[in-house]
Amino acid sequence: MARAKPTDLKCKWFGLRHAESNANRQGIIISDPKSGATQEGVRQAKESAERWCQSIRELQRPDRLLILTSDFSRASQTADVFRKTIMEQQPTLFSQIDYEVTPILRERVFGDLEGKSNELYSLIWEDDLNQGEDFESHGSESIRAVLDRVTSLIAQTDSRGVDQWIIFVSHGDVLQITQTWFRSIAGRLHRTDCSNNTLPRLSQFDTNISNLDLIIYIPLLILAIHHDARGQRSLKAILHYSKIMIRADQFCPPTLSSSNRPDSEN
Repeated sequence: MARAKPTDLKCKWFGLRHAESNANRQGIIISDPKSGATQEGVRQAKESAERWCQSIRELQRPDRLLILTSDFSRASQTADVFRKTIMEQQPTLFSQIDYEVTPILRERVFGDLEGKSNELYSLIWEDDLNQGEDFESHGSESIRAVLDRVTSLIAQTDSRGVDQWIIFVSHGDVLQITQTWFRSIAGRLHRTDCSNNTLPRLSQFDTNISNLDLIIYIPLLILAIHHDARGQRSLKAILHYSKIMIRADQFCPPTLSSSNRPDSEN
């Protein structure tokens, strides 16, 4: 079956990475659905909802919001806190907020690296770049498999014919790879500096600005992916670094060949 095209989408889509998890804090690669968010993660999810509400307050928007989330605890907890914060603090933004949990948005499977140090993510990312979409590095789920399941869900959800905004809450690699589809660039480039197609980096740590000694938690980043009347794709994102804000189109993530510290993804 041919993969859906982002230009066919009618709804506005937002991507949200889960808050800090226990696995993040431990520095390990883990795909256990029961590995939940930390207390700090709960705080992050609440803050990201508050910031998002502020950013959309003056925008024209539909009455309905749908939140789709991975069934992993760290993602569903993030989504639930995000939803409740909107309902409690900004109850007039949307007349209806729907909430759905799906295994389709689960984290990428990392094969025999499961349970090992998150410093080993770079092994898979190097193979992604050099071997392409079908390669299953260290027994991991291929880029193509991730794209097929996620884009199928996006297309099916978008085709319901409901006028709504949709937030999907997922995991680092899943969101990073999905961005390449929205931007119509090769999936193997999901962790590289793509020159004119630079992608915001969805990760717990960003060492590209390590001289500021800041820790970045992705629930403080919201991606708005939409199309204008001419069918031109546009991705808007604001990365919040404590009191510093950097627009996504001004942010250039490090390449895989850099000596920067790897991310804690799960």
